[in-house]
Amino acid sequence: MQPLVSLGAQRVLEQADIWPLCLQDTCNSLAIRFEAQYPLAKTNAPRSIPIVAWALLRTFRGAFVTQTANYVLHLTTMVLQPFVAQAMLDYLNHRDNVFGISNGYALVALMAVVSFISITTVNFAGFTGTKAGANARSIVMNVVFQKALRLSSAARQSYTTGEITTLMSVDAERVSACFVVGMWAFIAPVSFVVTVVLIGILYSWVAAIVGATLLVAVIVASLRMAKHMGQLQAQLLSKAEERVRMTSESLQGIRVMKYYAWEDAMAQRIESIRVVEVQLYRKFQFWNMLNSTLLFLTPLLFGGVVLAICVAIKGSLSVTQVFTLIAVVNISRLGVSLFPNAVAAISQARVACIRLDRYLASEELSASVITDDTQQVLDHSKTGEISIRNATFSWGRDGEPSHPADSRVHNNVVESEVEAAPSSPEFQLVNVDLHVKPGSLVVIVGAVGAGKSSLLSAMLGEMHQLDGERSLGGDVSYVGQEAWIRNATVEKNILFEEELEPERYAQVLECTQLAQDLAVLPNGDQTEIGERGINLSGGQKARISMARAVYRSHYDILVMDDPLSAVDAHVAHAMFDQCINGMARNKTRLLVLNGHYDLLPHADQIVVMRAGKIVANGPFDKVVARFPDLKYSRQETAAPQPQPNAIESEEIAGSSHTPTTGAVEATSEDEKAGYESADSVDMAIEQESLGDGKLVEIEDPVVSVVALAYAIGQSVRVLADWWQGYWAQNMARDGSSSTHSNVWFGLWFLGWIVLCCIVTFGRGLLLMEVCIRISTNLHNELLRRVLQAPVNRYFDVTPVGRIINRFSNDLDQVDATLPQQYHNLLQSLAVFMGCLAVCGLASYWIVLTYVPMFFVFIGTGWYFKKSSREIKRLDGITRTPIFNLFGETLTGLSTIRAFRMQSAFARLNKQAIDANGAIYWTYTCAARWLAIRLDWLSVCIITFVSLFVVVSRDHLSPLIAGISITYSLMLTTMVQWVVRAFDMTDNAMTSVERLLHFRTIPAEIDEEDSVSVAGKSWPRAGAIHFDNRQLRYRPELPLALRGVSMTVAGGEKLGICGRTGAGKSSLIVALFRICEIDRASIFALAIIPQDPVLYSGTLRENLDPFHEHDDDAIWSVLRHVHLADAVTTWSSCGLDFAVSEKGGNLSVGQRQLLCIGRALLKKSRVVVLDEATANVDSVTDALIQHTIQHEFQGKTVLIIAHRINTIMHCDKIAVMDAGRVAEFGSPQELLGRSDSIFASLQKRSQQS
Repeated sequence: MQPLVSLGAQRVLEQADIWPLCLQDTCNSLAIRFEAQYPLAKTNAPRSIPIVAWALLRTFRGAFVTQTANYVLHLTTMVLQPFVAQAMLDYLNHRDNVFGISNGYALVALMAVVSFISITTVNFAGFTGTKAGANARSIVMNVVFQKALRLSSAARQSYTTGEITTLMSVDAERVSACFVVGMWAFIAPVSFVVTVVLIGILYSWVAAIVGATLLVAVIVASLRMAKHMGQLQAQLLSKAEERVRMTSESLQGIRVMKYYAWEDAMAQRIESIRVVEVQLYRKFQFWNMLNSTLLFLTPLLFGGVVLAICVAIKGSLSVTQVFTLIAVVNISRLGVSLFPNAVAAISQARVACIRLDRYLASEELSASVITDDTQQVLDHSKTGEISIRNATFSWGRDGEPSHPADSRVHNNVVESEVEAAPSSPEFQLVNVDLHVKPGSLVVIVGAVGAGKSSLLSAMLGEMHQLDGERSLGGDVSYVGQEAWIRNATVEKNILFEEELEPERYAQVLECTQLAQDLAVLPNGDQTEIGERGINLSGGQKARISMARAVYRSHYDILVMDDPLSAVDAHVAHAMFDQCINGMARNKTRLLVLNGHYDLLPHADQIVVMRAGKIVANGPFDKVVARFPDLKYSRQETAAPQPQPNAIESEEIAGSSHTPTTGAVEATSEDEKAGYESADSVDMAIEQESLGDGKLVEIEDPVVSVVALAYAIGQSVRVLADWWQGYWAQNMARDGSSSTHSNVWFGLWFLGWIVLCCIVTFGRGLLLMEVCIRISTNLHNELLRRVLQAPVNRYFDVTPVGRIINRFSNDLDQVDATLPQQYHNLLQSLAVFMGCLAVCGLASYWIVLTYVPMFFVFIGTGWYFKKSSREIKRLDGITRTPIFNLFGETLTGLSTIRAFRMQSAFARLNKQAIDANGAIYWTYTCAARWLAIRLDWLSVCIITFVSLFVVVSRDHLSPLIAGISITYSLMLTTMVQWVVRAFDMTDNAMTSVERLLHFRTIPAEIDEEDSVSVAGKSWPRAGAIHFDNRQLRYRPELPLALRGVSMTVAGGEKLGICGRTGAGKSSLIVALFRICEIDRASIFALAIIPQDPVLYSGTLRENLDPFHEHDDDAIWSVLRHVHLADAVTTWSSCGLDFAVSEKGGNLSVGQRQLLCIGRALLKKSRVVVLDEATANVDSVTDALIQHTIQHEFQGKTVLIIAHRINTIMHCDKIAVMDAGRVAEFGSPQELLGRSDSIFASLQKRSQQS
């Protein structure tokens, strides 16, 4: 460790400087060890111990044996220290000692050796526990990830992303912390027993028994408080998860929130959760401080009771006996100081393990789905064949297999026949009979919520099969309805862990129409895609997903869930011809369509879904004869009002997307930001300190008051210990009388104890209240600062994951860790300074020895701090890929499982954990490197004090000598705790610094001087006037709008169209003032974005977050968007139906319909639609278009045209080109021009 610390003090550390983990500490080796114990733990674990906890205890039982042996040796040497101290005081008084050593210098040497062994063994025991804790952390992180790959869809819905991430982050850390300090929950009671026995032998068994009773009472009270704290901790975690989930949803839907001016409403919802959370924190910290104070003062209370009883029985005690008693009591001092932390760590770890048990017991997919072995087809003639016979599927497990052995194997993926027991209101596919021949093209159609996506999920095994048979012949490639994009380059997204074949890769880019897009991206296919594809349009994401599916080196079945709805007509037809019916023509293809019904004649087989059933299945002519609407939709394509098509779904700067260039730049900058050196961090902190960004100013009175409270508390503690010696010195003995009675001395001693309890408890509560209030104000201020930040200058360039991390991990540090670390620091520092002051009372020569030690102390701390900060920085850098990968995996589970990529992702996870584990382990080793050296420094202080006592044998009073030796022994491990407390507090303050960085977020421009605030009646007519409007997304980017001028009269409907990048969505951004926001104007506007955004909560809250409308109005809106019947079938809750995170328990089409309903309910005079019906079927689309025309009658409506037929009814058309209005007029007027851009777009759509 020494070479690495030295290197860190000289230069910035790189990841290559850190040595890799030993083989036995790698994630793979640890997983093997844990998996061997986990099945046994399921059957053998006691009911009171969580299964995960029992398995971990069995996995690391060797580490526990080593820890125990070292702690026993440490306790043995701790027992010897009081006897050595007694011998030195006897030597000082010219009396024989228990060791029979008459040479004082020999006693000094003995004290040094005993202290050295005590220090070394306790540090080695801590080292062993830390190593086990780091390995346990790796195991938990890996187990959570592996389970996520096997979670059934129903089980996945029961956990939010935040909850599962908490298991992998917070709970893993708490399990690790338990291994580090948890052993002291057992060592501390042993030290208490040893102390009681010694007191019984040396003083009085009566006093020992009474003292033991007191200790038992304290331990019982502490355990009861710990149990209550554990219950509060569980409530806290639940409330914190709720707040983080709400914050996450708000940030991920920030554009919609700003479109509707919901910032204040959402902030109030989050703050209301925060109020409850803070109340729980206040209760938790009260009991935490009470427990901590009780245990911190236990040695004083215990010693006081024993002293009083001994005096009552024996009449008097010598000064040597009193200070030997204090030294004996101090045997349990370290145990007392660590016992509350150990109890809290065990309590928190137990809660974490219970949560892990519940998670690991969650429902899994059948083995045929979660296996990732290459599928082997027994009958090669059936490769690509799909067969489902009389099967029923459910999203919830409604039945159990009645004939588990009755398995009908056809080829590779076969479910055994089971009996159905449908009793839940979960959506089901009923009596599904479907046979797909190898190499055929099957198109699946149906209304919104009919079960099209569910049918594909059932084929892939994502739904529970209640009865019937299911078989798939061969490997599957899958394109989801919501494109899954990884935070990597375009090339890596397409390759998906496969080798690059240049010719095949180029062919895939051409057939998926990506080649032209890559040409305009800054770095082509090496462009980094932001999180969730933030810097790509919906069409681009869909085509990348399609490219990933068809690039796969071997697949037999291509499953596509409506990928064509996100692209315009000519792109859709090109993809269909060149990709689906071209490059993949020999594969079995299943394609869901919500539009583009003109493609239906090309299908070999058409499946029509309705209410979870297949109501038609056959060739086109047969199906159309039964459902003429399909033919009508096809014929409509060739009519003057053409088939819906999306001219610009793949635009780069959309109203629901961000500018590509800016976002890409932000992503690359974000990657670089992770590698900033500590010097740059220090510079940022220094600049923050110079401004008004400090959490608390150093001259703030509250800081002085808290520091004074801790100083007073320690002073009272020292006076209480000194009073015991003073009492002994003035006791009546050998016929001599005392100036005061023992009762008088005892009452004064009791007063000192009571005062010490009050001050110690009061200072802790004062610090906790200060920290809680600061944390509360900080959260509320920064939350509103973030929600009010401009989209273009902040959210477009800042990953949402980074912001969420600030409001989760960093805020948890400020809420829970920082107050405790401040308390530990101030308390340890007060005890340390008190010890040095008392030791210095013996002579100024001892004070002089502090001078060189002070420089060594500071030098070692500085030497360590540079390396520590560098390693901590590397820890943060290597930790991020773990959670990035985990987040991507959770959102892409269906794709990963369809591709059988579970092993590949599990391997990537283990590699990421090992990379971070090496840094994490190095950091803990560095902390132990510091601890052992500083503890050895305390041995030097003990040796100097002992040496001075021996040298000053005839000049030093027994009272001063006794209290000096006693307090020097208290320095054992105290130096370490002070510096470690400084370091841990400094690390926790890093979270504060990151949160305070939010104060530098640019504020939205409020143009109150140029725009009058008109209230809710604005706008009266709904007229819109653009006068030479210019817009750029950020100062460094070129203009997106270049002098737009046009007027839309109130009540008119304006269709906006244009080629890719023409500036259509930028026009909407300008209207909503996303770049230069004006809150009064936005309140009266409504938008229906292309990407539907819903929040967790009730259906009513999603439609009416301000509670401005009654239930009748809401039901009326639901009927208008054709969802009323569906809502009544979802559950008996009606409008209180619980919408899950991001609307995950609804189909994409249903989410979009709810967004339309939200706009209808708002009754805005100006409404903007950004391809609001892209994810609904043509029949529902026609109904919705009719609803929009009817319900928005008299409203000013702006429609971004991805499909030309949606704007043919508009009063005016605005054709955008290069950021300008190239054409403006009625559809008939523009179609009549021979050189019209609009006419050419309409002609192209007809040809498609």
